Amino acid sequence: TVDTETSRSLVTRFIDVVLDGHDLEALAVMASPDVLVHPTAMPCEASFFSVEGAGRWLKAGWRAFADLAIVDYATVAHGDIVAVRWTARGTSTGDFLMLPPTGEVVEFTGVSMYRVEAGEIAEIWDTRNTLGIIQQLKPDLVPAGQHH
Repeated sequence: TVDTETSRSLVTRFIDVVLDGHDLEALAVMASPDVLVHPTAMPCEASFFSVEGAGRWLKAGWRAFADLAIVDYATVAHGDIVAVRWTARGTSTGDFLMLPPTGEVVEFTGVSMYRVEAGEIAEIWDTRNTLGIIQQLKPDLVPAGQHH
């Protein structure tokens, strides 16, 4: 069995160091060599396997939002599973789903689940408010009377 607080501590470090610090070397230390990432934000996003694959997934987000950071989060943990409800913010500096950068700050929310095994992150499920991001990058896509 995996200790709940050990799992929560690992995921918290992952958020602080890898996600906020954009540190791929720390990813290699904290994640299993066989880590599996399931980005469920868009049906077209495939799963990513291995530390290298997880790094490609993270770098795509960092290219779109160079200063991307988790600005607020809360965790719920039990054993080897940690759920995180988060808010992220970053400046649009690169293409995001074929939309050009705007130079504007974008803020969005999401939920991620982490599975810990042998002291490493073994699996990540990630869901974000992709429609909210698109609406901030291309506001004319928002239907009349709708606000993000």
